[in-house]
Amino acid sequence: MDAPAWSLKARWVLPVLTPPVENGVIEIVGDTIVAVRQGGPATHDLGDSILIPGLVNAHTHLDLTGFPRPVTPPPTFADWITQVIQHRLRETPEQRLMAIRKGVRQSMAHGVTLLGDISSNGASSQVIASESVAATVYHEILGLNLERANQTRSAAANWLSSQSSANVLPAISPHAPYSTRRDLYAWAQSLSVPVQTHLAESFEEIALITHGSGPLAKMLHDLKLLPTENMPQGVNDVLRLLASQSSTQPVGLVHANYLPLESASSLGPNVTLIHCPRTHDWFGREPFPLLEWIRAGIPIALGTDGEACNPDLDILAEASTLFQMHPDIPPAKILEMCTINGAAVLGWKGKAGALATGHYADMVSVATDSASTLEKVLENLLVSKPKSMKTLWRGKWR
Repeated sequence: MDAPAWSLKARWVLPVLTPPVENGVIEIVGDTIVAVRQGGPATHDLGDSILIPGLVNAHTHLDLTGFPRPVTPPPTFADWITQVIQHRLRETPEQRLMAIRKGVRQSMAHGVTLLGDISSNGASSQVIASESVAATVYHEILGLNLERANQTRSAAANWLSSQSSANVLPAISPHAPYSTRRDLYAWAQSLSVPVQTHLAESFEEIALITHGSGPLAKMLHDLKLLPTENMPQGVNDVLRLLASQSSTQPVGLVHANYLPLESASSLGPNVTLIHCPRTHDWFGREPFPLLEWIRAGIPIALGTDGEACNPDLDILAEASTLFQMHPDIPPAKILEMCTINGAAVLGWKGKAGALATGHYADMVSVATDSASTLEKVLENLLVSKPKSMKTLWRGKWR
């Protein structure tokens, strides 16, 4: 039997791909939007509200939900990495799945309909497959010695071939240049799947991959992982390894706090920088050159990172933090960073991140003041937590 047609009406509809629609109506059949129009009757009138696309969290680590985050970051980035490694070694597989499930539910409560999750062994895919949320799950690969690299490559290849859920897009994440051999980056770029990697996150990372020095180098020496003959030699080396991948499948460069601005001309057309404002702030990083990257034409998406360096998985709180740091950037532009830009870097372009014909019927309804202009409504969305928010995922209220 064909799915019945129905529609939603709101004071404002913000498609993102096209201009805002006052008294907008979204027509839905099954899990898909079939039209967006202005005025006229609708099955359900939401009154004084705004409809925005379902929110997209482009980067998180669901398995770190519940991590006992320190009040202040450890003295060095290497110390923080050590704490995360120790936490993961203590965890049982059951505890990890519980953390992932908690992270998924928390994300859904914050209006997220699409996630980008970096997952050890791809474990989050089995949880997400049974929830009312979609995700690009990145099987993490890492290893500085050849044996470890071969193990992680084999595990990731087997996992990729086993994925079949309609709401999970399988992908690959070479963890970072301080933990991942060059040949693993080369392997990842040869696959027809989205890729995400942490890059230029800290000065310690830059010191290691450029000069072989600093706290991260000491940590790896202590772990007997250095010297290695196959570590990436600087940021530009990583960009070269990912260059051919960027021309076909989306590549997300996570954090990129110290990525040189002159790199903009060498980034491929499908490269997006993924910024996590509250993580950036917690670590006390130098100001992120957001405006400069935007002026250079490089897309920016937002992520929450994991709870090892962030209080929660509220993607609107990331947008709010960004707006406070950059009040000169229009709220609508910031909203793109946690909708359409996030969907594109996760490989869901044309299916998620916008209210448009052919896209999934994923959207968030937020109550507004009838007297407010659209500009004020959007500003309020980023300044104060919405008092009333409902989420539609693939044509059904969650």
